[in-house]
Amino acid sequence: MHPRYPESGQTILLVAASLVAILAMAALAIDVVTLYTARSEAQRAADAAAIAAAKMLADTGLTTDPCNAALATTAQTLATQQATVVAQQNRVAGLAAQTINVTFPNYSAGAGCPNAFGVNPQVTVNLQRTGLPTFFARLWSSTLASVSASATAEAYNPSNSSTVVAGPVAPVAPRCAKPLLLPNEDPNHAGQHFVDPTTGAIANRGLSGVVNNLLTLTSGCQPGFPTCNVNPNPPAAGTYVPLMMSPSALHICPSCGSALSGFASDLACCNAFALQCGQQYNLDLSVDPDGAGGAAQTGGQCLIHQSPGNGQDTVDATQIPPEITAGDNNPFVAGGTVAAGDAITNSDSIVMLPLFDDTIPFTGTGPVTIIGYLQVFIVDVDGTGTVHARVLNVIGCGNSLTGPPVQGSGASVPVRLIQQP
Repeated sequence: MHPRYPESGQTILLVAASLVAILAMAALAIDVVTLYTARSEAQRAADAAAIAAAKMLADTGLTTDPCNAALATTAQTLATQQATVVAQQNRVAGLAAQTINVTFPNYSAGAGCPNAFGVNPQVTVNLQRTGLPTFFARLWSSTLASVSASATAEAYNPSNSSTVVAGPVAPVAPRCAKPLLLPNEDPNHAGQHFVDPTTGAIANRGLSGVVNNLLTLTSGCQPGFPTCNVNPNPPAAGTYVPLMMSPSALHICPSCGSALSGFASDLACCNAFALQCGQQYNLDLSVDPDGAGGAAQTGGQCLIHQSPGNGQDTVDATQIPPEITAGDNNPFVAGGTVAAGDAITNSDSIVMLPLFDDTIPFTGTGPVTIIGYLQVFIVDVDGTGTVHARVLNVIGCGNSLTGPPVQGSGASVPVRLIQQP
């Protein structure tokens, strides 16, 4: 019989070896989670930068003037600056990304007109954060970790986009559009449409065309009637007719709009009812919008904070993008966030106005078909209900109205993240 060898102490060796393995796995898990978190932060930074850059492309008016090569160059410069600033403000593992690269994948110098970049400009942001801290992996390697991310966004404008992109056109369905329904006729260029009623293309592009033009919009309702009586002929260029919007939709109102109703409320407040391209809508014939103290004056002046006094925001639309200055009555001035005279990036005076197809026989009662939108800055609303506005942008519905609508909250050209090519 063989003598039994002593086995004391072997258990502690097994426990020690197991602890080393367990600690190694725990250390690896901690470092992996750290890297995954940093990767998620990097992706959020890239997404935010790409969306901000696409918004800048839209705000420059590029999609309203897709054949302007000089504007395309300016737009790329501004979008690059915007993307860089936003990417640096979104920290990755506590620090800004060290490498930020902004490109424009569908830009092609010397491309024909209209071209893909001018209609639906895209921007790609690639960023990298190097030197990521690891807690335990450095025991096996001295190389510092890094993460990278990429995102592509576009400013989507269906105006004639079927000529430069494949597939059906997705029409825009903006919310908070205003019930000032305009005929598709440019009052500053006799005989010209804002958008081509056949293709949806912008008819008179850019600063040399419709952008920055001052529109003087008067009521298309005949005077002398207690309600809106519209001539059976299509309203003349430079006139508006009241649009019937859903009274049951959510209304978000300034304090001066809480006591308003109907057309005046839809004008002063944000009516969340979405107007969709190609759809037919009725006129609101129950209201007389014009005249002193009428619905257009009360709702319009409430909207732009013109009353009391004359303290509404102002705009210089000759700048790229347009330069907006806060007025005395701006709500953020009252709240102390900005001061009167400060440059601001948005304003309640910027609104969307629907265009209807006036080539279709007009009965004076409706319905009418939406074929585009104007983005305008309302300068003032006078005591007769006349609206003075500067054109900032134009959007046509395109020649295909069957695609799913792209929802927006007032912007004329929505921006969206898209798949990487």
